[in-house]
Amino acid sequence: MEQWNVHLADKIYKPLQGTLPLRVLQIHPGASPAPLKCELIPTEITDGIPSDYDATSDTWGSPANPKTINCNGLDLKIQQNAFEMLNDLRHPDRPRTVWIDAICINQCDVVERGQQVSMMHKVYACAQRVVVWLGKPDDHSHVAMKFAAGLDAEKCIQELVDFKVKRDLEYREKTYLFRNDASLATEDDRKLAVALVAFINRPWFNRVWVQQEASACRNTDVICGPDVVPWGQIFALVWVLSPPYTTMWPDYFPHTYGASQPSLYAVTAIQADKIVRRDKIFALQNLTLRDWSTWSPAVSYSVPWEILYTDVALRILKNGWLKLLSRSGRAMQRKDSMLPSWGGGPDGYHSGSMPNLTIAARSGMLPKHHRRKIDPQYMSPDLQKFKGPTRQLLQTYLSFQCLMMDEIVYTGCAMPDTWGDRRYDDDTIGQMYLGFIKADLDQLASQPSQTYLTGEKLVDAYKLTLIAATDHNAELVTSAYTAETWDAWMQWLAKSDSDVNDITASKTPLLNKAVQNSGVFMDFRFAVTRRGYLCLVPGMAQVRDTIAIIKGYKTHSSPAPLDGPNAGGFTCCCCEQGRSFKTASGGVFRTGG
Repeated sequence: MEQWNVHLADKIYKPLQGTLPLRVLQIHPGASPAPLKCELIPTEITDGIPSDYDATSDTWGSPANPKTINCNGLDLKIQQNAFEMLNDLRHPDRPRTVWIDAICINQCDVVERGQQVSMMHKVYACAQRVVVWLGKPDDHSHVAMKFAAGLDAEKCIQELVDFKVKRDLEYREKTYLFRNDASLATEDDRKLAVALVAFINRPWFNRVWVQQEASACRNTDVICGPDVVPWGQIFALVWVLSPPYTTMWPDYFPHTYGASQPSLYAVTAIQADKIVRRDKIFALQNLTLRDWSTWSPAVSYSVPWEILYTDVALRILKNGWLKLLSRSGRAMQRKDSMLPSWGGGPDGYHSGSMPNLTIAARSGMLPKHHRRKIDPQYMSPDLQKFKGPTRQLLQTYLSFQCLMMDEIVYTGCAMPDTWGDRRYDDDTIGQMYLGFIKADLDQLASQPSQTYLTGEKLVDAYKLTLIAATDHNAELVTSAYTAETWDAWMQWLAKSDSDVNDITASKTPLLNKAVQNSGVFMDFRFAVTRRGYLCLVPGMAQVRDTIAIIKGYKTHSSPAPLDGPNAGGFTCCCCEQGRSFKTASGGVFRTGG
């Protein structure tokens, strides 16, 4: 796409001048199928003062089958999505002025792209309106847009404020649309679920720039065909679709909750695969409340994304924003990742926590005998060609002050990585769970002491560890909870009709719901440390991995020994002294006291 218009870029795109310069696109009046005619007009915005253009937000879509428009008297190639959006937005009887990144920014000029991206927030904030174009309409979109228009957006927004800011609302008390018991669902419930989930899984909701584009301007409308609703109604739709108790939907939904979660939380989940990875960092520069220069380098599209991610992670951790560690570790990275294990992923970079230089990480270059050989086949083309001094960041280590370290000496079983692709019968999975539990209990029975570090029985501590010391509603509990629910769960698992993945049915034991919430046997496995601590660790954790509690941070990580099978990497778990809980980092560590 960047090369489509190289031959005429100098004729269409004149150099931008001014403090906050940009180009807007004036669409000439007309209607399909008449050819699209438009004109690029250089202008300048003043920070904080609305300008007379509409900023568009859409998906670029596939580069296949590009379309041609007449721009400044020349034939300009653009993506099919942009072409269809312009057709939908143009007025039949008067010009319309819009800003669209794919056309208004010279995509052939990486320097200009960097400059324009750095002021993107202001482009949307200064627009008279932001127009979110979701694509061509279908039967599902009409049903969803009509339903969203009828929601009480103010109530949903207030619930979010009460939960996130005031802490006056427990998440389980939020408004939720569907019945937890699928057997009580009506045919209308099922049809509505299909339409809403299909709608919310449209590609736009997975875009990395969603939050910036939709929230920067107070006047934001969402368009899909003839239907138009304010942005607040779309948020309300996302809010009422999000389950209050668990991360599952009734089985009649067309997608699983896990598959749809990036769309539901599009304003905060930076999960897009089709956007250049650097954008995930540059987008956050415009969203952070503090000076971004303290944790992110200047916008530059000449730096490989691997080095940019590593540079940002290093700045964050050296400034004491240790919350990034909850998104770090080999468990959070692809197996062929070139990033250092402490580098994490892009959705953890805007940590939201305050810096604390007294607990900041210290860095240094790895000794030569510990450096990983970087395989060129796993590098991006940019990294293969890059010779700058920041390349050495990929061989950097970090050190933290640790309050405790311990080695994993036993790991229990978990479902294989490919289990979701296999057709296990419900009773088969239940029998596998029983086998996993028996293996764990046999291991514990071989321990010289049957009393846990907290003074409770070792078996009772094991049962509590499996659910991360939280019940089916994610509330902290003691061993009394498992004592009351354990036998019923064991008997239920042994039945031929038990479905461990169905936590919505009324006949499902409460303990099964708590187990599913903890993720044990699926994403996590039970483990024992050398000093006798019981914990849940990511499925990839192995014997000889080390658990470390870092000073000033409530989670703990599991670094692998430098000479071990996962040399140079670590998985991530979490803990808080004196209690057990589970966070997005994955895993649970129970400590005494």
